[in-house]
Amino acid sequence: MIGVVVRSASSLFALLVIWLLVTRLDGGSLSDLRLRVDRRALAWMLAMVVAAATIAAVMGAVMDLLGIEPAGGGLTDPALPAVGVLLLSQVGSAFLHQGFPEELVWRGWFFRSLGGTRRAGAISVIVFTLMHIISNGGQENWVERVLYLAGPFGLAVAAVVVARVSGSTWAAVGVHGGSHMASLVLLAMRTDATHPVAWVLEGALWLVVAGVVWLLARRRILTPAR
Repeated sequence: MIGVVVRSASSLFALLVIWLLVTRLDGGSLSDLRLRVDRRALAWMLAMVVAAATIAAVMGAVMDLLGIEPAGGGLTDPALPAVGVLLLSQVGSAFLHQGFPEELVWRGWFFRSLGGTRRAGAISVIVFTLMHIISNGGQENWVERVLYLAGPFGLAVAAVVVARVSGSTWAAVGVHGGSHMASLVLLAMRTDATHPVAWVLEGALWLVVAGVVWLLARRRILTPAR
């Protein structure tokens, strides 16, 4: 609970800073962040969380087929209190600490501040991806540091696409937060999330999601936000 409170405070702080950037630097308003909560926004967010869980399940199945050694541990204690605490902790970390504040910056403000164009989306993806070169995700050398970027790259592309198609930053939050929540699926399947194959698979599958969403929007099956 303390962790959730602290992470909530960090999200509120990020919102305050971005609000200042939008109003003072860009001369805009809070509505420019596309944070309106309605059925459409919540549906997009939930759909992306489901997509993230599906991606994790596919990753686990493919890595199992490839004979990649499973990770040690896993969800060995099925007790309800333990599961509840784990879920609460993961939700706080996935959305309040990472998904919401980071997407508020990258797809809520940065992408919109640059005009919300394809070029703006590309810049957002590139900067976001390259930042992860210093991330500590189990990389052991520079080749693995480069391979690790596949995950953030695919995630960022998907976040830009769904934010642009839906017209809501909450869709991007669903991508980002959902990807972290999906670690529970990997944990249950004992999938080694630190294996390079896992990084490449995750990035590739998020690109598939982005491609499907963009194709459906182009064919008017999904109606892009105006």
